[in-house]
Amino acid sequence: MKIYPEEIKAHKLYMMEEQIGPELKRDQVDIMKKWEIEFLTKLKKRKFSHNLLNFIILVTCLSLWIRLVFVVGSEVAGSLYYITAVLAGVMTYSLTILSTHEGATHKLLFLGSSYFSRVMRFLSSNLSRFFFVDPLYYHSMHLDHHNHTGTDKDGAYTNFVWPSRFLITLIPLAGALPFCDYKVHSSNKRSKSKFISECLGVTTIILISISHWGNHSMAQILLFNILFLSVSFSLDRIRETVDHNLLPAGSTSARSLGTGFWAILIGGGPWGQPCHLTHHLCPSLPWYGQIMGHHKLKEILSDEQKKMLMPLEKRNFLFFFVDVVLKNIKYAKKVEEQEIKGRLEHERP
Repeated sequence: MKIYPEEIKAHKLYMMEEQIGPELKRDQVDIMKKWEIEFLTKLKKRKFSHNLLNFIILVTCLSLWIRLVFVVGSEVAGSLYYITAVLAGVMTYSLTILSTHEGATHKLLFLGSSYFSRVMRFLSSNLSRFFFVDPLYYHSMHLDHHNHTGTDKDGAYTNFVWPSRFLITLIPLAGALPFCDYKVHSSNKRSKSKFISECLGVTTIILISISHWGNHSMAQILLFNILFLSVSFSLDRIRETVDHNLLPAGSTSARSLGTGFWAILIGGGPWGQPCHLTHHLCPSLPWYGQIMGHHKLKEILSDEQKKMLMPLEKRNFLFFFVDVVLKNIKYAKKVEEQEIKGRLEHERP
């Protein structure tokens, strides 16, 4: 993802000018780190049940996606056809984040060195390629995100983004547009890994089109494919934007959406990123450990901290999302006005 120095500068100014709220204290971070170590110690003895759980989830989700896309999608008609496409997009997003984040990047889906674990690690880490995602690129961007959150070295920088860059990601097929550089699923530069993902992604589209041919027109099939890919990409951009937008830099600064309906939807499922703050505090935890850690974290946060870092505890997601976008637009406008004023004063004789 492209990083703009102007956005980094604007974010630093925002942190200096605005009253953000109480950040995590050192002792709170230490409590969570200790809890993470205890959880991982227990996990070492439960690798089989851990792998079995993730295998069941992966096979179930993939089976449901195949049935939804190839069976239901080929049979329904009218508005149900496009509703199916939207649901397929939601499931695609969930499968993609499970594959790229838990699998390809953090290597947490299948533990151990058994033949089964090694095969499933390879398959699960590359599953996202069938949806045009480059797991190698995502891996590099995401690790930089953890190591340099909110700085110019953050590979998935979202602490302050020009509104136009984010809003572009909400239009159809934004992820494939050459002028859309606010994305972490694939680079705009050519690479062997990207080419493999493109070939497998095109294969998916061809198979869907063939299975729907005869019951739907070419225009309807085209719209179906556009819908499911666009919904998946936009959900990812929405989630990653609200996770860090207008929060301080630092690996302990992120939001957790929680475990409610909107959190699970935007987070990409329980195995996605509904509890992003817990993930940043304890990055070695598997997805279910993050959910358990989220409830542990709630016990030690103050009410003011929860308001800033767990916004959906007392707010509806839609209102929260609109508030985040409007604040971003308002501050971007303020930055632009200050720059114009500064240039005018500089040019004044």
